[in-house]
Amino acid sequence: MTSPHEDVLQHIDLLKDVVPSPESTHRAIARAANALLNQGPDNKAVGALRHRPRSTWTTALAACMAVLIGVIACFVFLRRDSVAFGDVQEELRRVNTVMYNFVTGDAGNRVTTRCILSGTRARREERGRVTIRIPDQKITLFINHNDRTAKFLHHNSGKEPKMTDEYSRLVSIVDSSAKEIGKRSVDGKPVLGFEAPEIGTNGAPMRIWVDPLTRLPVRIEASGNRAMQDFEFNVNVSENLFKLIAPDAYFVEHAYDVPQSPINLDEVQLQKYTSIARDPSRSPQETIEAFLKLSAAGKDVLVRKLLRNPIRADEIRELNGFHKLELKEMLATNAAALGITSAAIEYRGKQRAMVLEVKRVDGNWLIDDIDLESADEVQDEVRRFVAEHPDAKEVE
Repeated sequence: MTSPHEDVLQHIDLLKDVVPSPESTHRAIARAANALLNQGPDNKAVGALRHRPRSTWTTALAACMAVLIGVIACFVFLRRDSVAFGDVQEELRRVNTVMYNFVTGDAGNRVTTRCILSGTRARREERGRVTIRIPDQKITLFINHNDRTAKFLHHNSGKEPKMTDEYSRLVSIVDSSAKEIGKRSVDGKPVLGFEAPEIGTNGAPMRIWVDPLTRLPVRIEASGNRAMQDFEFNVNVSENLFKLIAPDAYFVEHAYDVPQSPINLDEVQLQKYTSIARDPSRSPQETIEAFLKLSAAGKDVLVRKLLRNPIRADEIRELNGFHKLELKEMLATNAAALGITSAAIEYRGKQRAMVLEVKRVDGNWLIDDIDLESADEVQDEVRRFVAEHPDAKEVE
């Protein structure tokens, strides 16, 4: 059986290797101190040690051991509080999921955005609006519950879609650029502070307050009254939060971050449609055909000669399937015409045709209005045009 003094040393030795929580440290200290008086719960000497006066030697040993334990405990806590920013970055790299609130504005005009990150996926919720980003699928979904709409943004540029996220930027901050700024209390919890330049803001300072035990952020303060708080790390999140599905009965739209590459017109075609665009005596049918080809070819200067209103050609070209449009039907009078293309554009969840209204202005045919319509909407446009122009005839 070991002596009480050997037992004390064993408990102290255990303290050297422990990386404790406050509770476990207190327990270890208590056990080591208790070992000064007890060899074990069944030892008959326990009562004697408690009730008879201790010798001077025993009292001195107890005092020395108490001081030694205190020194070791202080060393352990000081070592735990000594956190480098590189340690914070290392812990952040181990995080799989995180939820937090991103707060902007002052007290009178505060906006809170709920952010959820899981791997490379991200979701944001703010005032009835939801944004879901899935880099692997190169799609960002915007849902607006206020007006019941959903927009799929397809990233066909070849670049990974990005959602600004200050939390993710922390891992990219070079350790040497972060300096320690002392300690404070956040929500009653003691934290360590670091300051580093925020990426993408010309060096504006960002303060990161870290829990010294977990080495993870508790609060992050950035310029412009921005803060990240209420962190929850490595929590289970539902896969439904990241589904790229529009809610039932919502108005759906598809868009593309980069217009499709222009088509190539050979020299004969380019000369033909250039001549039409510059010829004031062109017919309404030639006006529409030249517009379709020159827009798809990216000839914006020539396209503007065909438009009565300043419609941007790149707004037309970015629609998926635009290159496949062909003039299918046309009604005309001496002063106005209505052209309808094939339904080749996938827009807002439906196959749509382009409906172009052309008017004679100072003897020159110009495109006055452009709409993308479903099959039913096309028929409505035809009925409206015929009602306004009873003498309209179908053009072969």
